[in-house]
Amino acid sequence: MRAYLTRVVALLALLSLGAPALGQQQTERYIPLGQSPGLSGKVTLIGEIAAIDARSLSLTVSTPQGSRSVKVTDHTRIWIDRSLYKMTNLVGRFADLKTGNKVEVLFAEDANRPVARWIKMQPKEPPGESPAPR
Repeated sequence: MRAYLTRVVALLALLSLGAPALGQQQTERYIPLGQSPGLSGKVTLIGEIAAIDARSLSLTVSTPQGSRSVKVTDHTRIWIDRSLYKMTNLVGRFADLKTGNKVEVLFAEDANRPVARWIKMQPKEPPGESPAPR
């Protein structure tokens, strides 16, 4: 019985190690651009959209350190950060990305390919119509 309880406690401890990361992934949509705990400015790219290529589903992000190409896939989450305008953030899509807008990009684990895991975009002007639901 004691061995069983030890295994159960060990399993619960292992499961709880991944809980904070999973929780942040689920709530990342609601965190304003540049304010993701442990991510923003450390492992994310923050800059301005300099160019968008709809054919290749990619964009170029300009930062003070230079420009970087970002590939968008079907798995990339896109959010429109409207917190600056005291509005709730929305789920976006590639068509919602606009040049000149500020973005924050978290890349997927594969460092050899600049594929975005998620992109947050902050519109320059107060949004009028909300984008189409996803």
